[in-house]
Amino acid sequence: MSKSTKILQLLLIFLVGMSLACNFAFSLTDPTPTPSPTQAPPTDTPIPLPPTLPPPPTAAPTAAGAPPAQATEAQSPPGGVLNPDASSSGDIHYSESMENLDNWSYFLLKGDEADVNFEVFDNRWHNEISAQDTWLYYLFEGGNFSDIQVDLQVENRASNTNFVGIICRYSDDGWYETNILNTGEYFVYYSNGDNGGNELSTMYKGASRLILTGQKINNYTVICQSDQLTIFINGTEAVTIPLRSGDYRFLPEGQVGLSISTTSVIPVVVDFLQYILSVP
Repeated sequence: MSKSTKILQLLLIFLVGMSLACNFAFSLTDPTPTPSPTQAPPTDTPIPLPPTLPPPPTAAPTAAGAPPAQATEAQSPPGGVLNPDASSSGDIHYSESMENLDNWSYFLLKGDEADVNFEVFDNRWHNEISAQDTWLYYLFEGGNFSDIQVDLQVENRASNTNFVGIICRYSDDGWYETNILNTGEYFVYYSNGDNGGNELSTMYKGASRLILTGQKINNYTVICQSDQLTIFINGTEAVTIPLRSGDYRFLPEGQVGLSISTTSVIPVVVDFLQYILSVP
């Protein structure tokens, strides 16, 4: 064998050995397989959500037959409904809904029914008197009251010389009547019930710039409490007068009511917009 042939054989043996060594080394290591991509859910199929739970109740339900909650300034009975449980200051006895006059009666102390017209519409109690010296009275048929606060909102639609009255403690023995005019004057009258009640004595008269004159809306409050009568005009106290004075017999309780009267200036057109009875 020649020298060159021997060298070629040795080189071939070396290459074969190296190839076997590399294959052995690679076989000792497990290759990490490439993870297959996760399939996303189809976008056109909505995923159902759990149902929404109802909110917890804010108050325990009232047992059937339980008496109604006591009415206050923040919680009053529905319009046109008398609250028999009103007893604390601010509790509302009654608020007129201005939908009908089922809780009221009326009569004339003076005048002819043909000259008066009244009706309720558009949440107002509309009143018209077209004749002179006509006295129209309304009585609330919800019982008698001793201490009572009456709030009346009234709109003048015609003449300033309109006597709008708030009545308390009405009975066969007489009543107290507060009359307020859009001229700026006001009066407190007393009736002893004689001669059908159409003889009124003046207990007090005054004038106030608090009264909005002309065709305006005014808010009047009369409080008959114990032996005093207090008048508020548009939220401000105008006067407090004693009821045990002079020759006037004290009247302890009775119905409440309203009145509208004319003298020589006509027509008188007024609308009652709100009427509330409450505990003073």
